[in-house]
Amino acid sequence: MYISTPLYEFDDRLVESPCSNLPWAEHRDTPDKDMPYPDLRTFSYICKIRTIQSFFMHMIEKDELEGKPVPLDLEIHMLRELREWENDDTIRKHSFPTSRGYQNPLWLQHIGHLTRLSFCFVSRGNIFSTNADNALQASCAACTSFRCLQKKKQIAQPWLAVLSQFRAAVTLWYIIWARMTPVPQHANDAIRDCSAVLAIFADRWPKAEHYRDCFEWLASTIPRSQPQGQLSAEARQGLATLLVKLEESGIHRTTSRMLHEICETESRTEVHT
Repeated sequence: MYISTPLYEFDDRLVESPCSNLPWAEHRDTPDKDMPYPDLRTFSYICKIRTIQSFFMHMIEKDELEGKPVPLDLEIHMLRELREWENDDTIRKHSFPTSRGYQNPLWLQHIGHLTRLSFCFVSRGNIFSTNADNALQASCAACTSFRCLQKKKQIAQPWLAVLSQFRAAVTLWYIIWARMTPVPQHANDAIRDCSAVLAIFADRWPKAEHYRDCFEWLASTIPRSQPQGQLSAEARQGLATLLVKLEESGIHRTTSRMLHEICETESRTEVHT
């Protein structure tokens, strides 16, 4: 089962109204017209995003696709569904520009970036596909948008923020490693932002140190590999050591798969010796 209720969907007829759409209030026996209703426009947005995420997870579990490539038709369908809720006009209707909390438009944009990233399964088999391009774009956007939130001192729960930022960072580095190319120009800002985010978290929260250390390993090792994407046995052993600590602390399965691939893939020099 997945979340499918239309109860909190936004009603365009209420755009001009100061009140949110509260369909359950229509059945009150004695409605009080003077009673101020809470504005649930952001809540309705989050419910819709969670519905989209829930449906995707339901399909992955139903078809036993965990750790496997997502069917192209499902991926296209999910991205199309999300695109409608990612656009600036929809976010404007469901957010409060002056808010300093989770109702701020930047938070809703960030949620959209993370959701789009979760729909994109990246492997060496599709590393040059549009899917991988979408994943790279979503990773960069997630790192950059969260850094903006951090600068505004709108910080989420450390545990969830670290895991989501680390997943975005690993996806970014995995794509660069698998494509065996230099760091793309448009990814430089995202890498710098994610480095700052994880460094700040590690400084304030000791459990984040392993995630920061792994990110720094990826940032210092992958760009310097010669040839590109070919890591030495010593370098890969260093990542394997870090990965053990990460899995003890907690790590997303997709993130773990990508890191295992990086540290278990022998270089061409090793293969031919």
